[in-house]
Amino acid sequence: MIKILDIKNNYVIDRAHEADCSSNCLVPCAVLNLCRMESGFLAKSLVKKAGSISIEFNEI
Repeated sequence: MIKILDIKNNYVIDRAHEADCSSNCLVPCAVLNLCRMESGFLAKSLVKKAGSISIEFNEI
């Protein structure tokens, strides 16, 4: 459990670093949020209430 909540020795962030993810990659953040939800630190009802998160790239 501490591996996903610790700031310095975080398993997800370590794997993202090894995969050469850029600093603005959203995947590690999404994985951390999922880990928090599955661990009970983030209420599933709150997640459902908030809805989906998306990023749209519209051409100018």
